[in-house]
Amino acid sequence: MADAKTEEYYQRVLNLIDANEVLVSTDAIVKNCERIARLCDTLGSFKDCSELKDKYENLAKDVKEKSLETEYSKCLTRMNNANSIDSLKRTEMLFRELGDYKDASVLADSCKEKITGIRRREIIGRIIRSIAAIAAVVLLVHFMAR
Repeated sequence: MADAKTEEYYQRVLNLIDANEVLVSTDAIVKNCERIARLCDTLGSFKDCSELKDKYENLAKDVKEKSLETEYSKCLTRMNNANSIDSLKRTEMLFRELGDYKDASVLADSCKEKITGIRRREIIGRIIRSIAAIAAVVLLVHFMAR
């Protein structure tokens, strides 16, 4: 009976390997590879399971790493092209989602600082426009009073 169950698990491994070829989503591929590795771990030295376990554990790590690198590159591009507070906020959020990958948290803080800088410039601009408007009114009143 144990042999039938072992063979059934091995068939699941083969089915998951076949399914892995058609998966598109990075998360789905990683989860599928992790399932294959867990099943192979359960099966131990049955047929080629120990080799498959190592292969699919490594494949899961590689796919995760490539996905993180792709997202990181996209975030860097977005940060460099950001021209508004909203785009910087979205980029900051994406960097925060990357967590500890490379220097994502530092870049998220950098986005936050850029947002603060933009807001400061906007506030200073409003103050200067207000002062200019007040000065214009004072001058107008002064010249009209003559």
